[in-house]
Amino acid sequence: MGAGILTNDGRIWKSELYKLAAASASPLAVQGPHWCAAGNGDGTFTDPNSPPVEDVTQIGLKGELIRKKFTGSDFLVETGGGAITWATRTFNTSVNPTDILLLQYNFGFLEGNFTWKEIGFFAGDVAFGRFYNAAVPPLASGITGITINYVSPQNGTGSGLLDFTASGTTATWRAPGSATPGPAINIGAGGAFTLADGVDSSKIVRIQVVGGSLPLSNTNVTPSIDPPGDVALNGLNSVSNPTGQVARNGRLFVVRTIIDNPKTVDLERPVRFLVEP
Repeated sequence: MGAGILTNDGRIWKSELYKLAAASASPLAVQGPHWCAAGNGDGTFTDPNSPPVEDVTQIGLKGELIRKKFTGSDFLVETGGGAITWATRTFNTSVNPTDILLLQYNFGFLEGNFTWKEIGFFAGDVAFGRFYNAAVPPLASGITGITINYVSPQNGTGSGLLDFTASGTTATWRAPGSATPGPAINIGAGGAFTLADGVDSSKIVRIQVVGGSLPLSNTNVTPSIDPPGDVALNGLNSVSNPTGQVARNGRLFVVRTIIDNPKTVDLERPVRFLVEP
């Protein structure tokens, strides 16, 4: 990604960090930029060549949908022919501290598979900024052999319809407020499956199926999706906060507007962030 813009709060955070480092103290409020967040941003932003201007006064994203902690961090040394390429520059990792830090974040295919229109990096001990899915997974579906382990935020709130047909061992999903279920998926073999609503394919649930435990007759349930709030998703928050409890929002360090469309291949989406003086 490009450089983005360093926010006012990010500048204050840097000066606090310098002062506290000199004092050999580092309270939670000034921990490093551990978190990368992505959101759907400004709805009027459709032209990637004409993005909205980032605002130095921002303290959060306009429409945050997911936040993850870094999966890798390395000190870098810029050198010709280095193993790490960044635009026209190359770097090697260093075992000794340098003034360049590389942070990497990995988003799973289903965790962040929406059109990214903004991305931000947050400092502090943060779990999650806004509603992402209805409950800390796994969530019992009400149908034997099926567990719901993901509910996309586009579903909104209310009761959806999860429908299982025994004759073809198929399942469908209808989102809250929708009148049309999505395509039937054969789940008889067991495993992980994604079911989408018939009107809006961004309204999905991901289910885990134990094939031998499925019902012998047709079954449907209406799982209730709770109202949105500040909910941390187990597995996306920090190791120190593994059970989904809410933590504070953190300090927005750098923010950038982008357009990165949903992916079509079930792979992780890596994000790299270079921190320089």
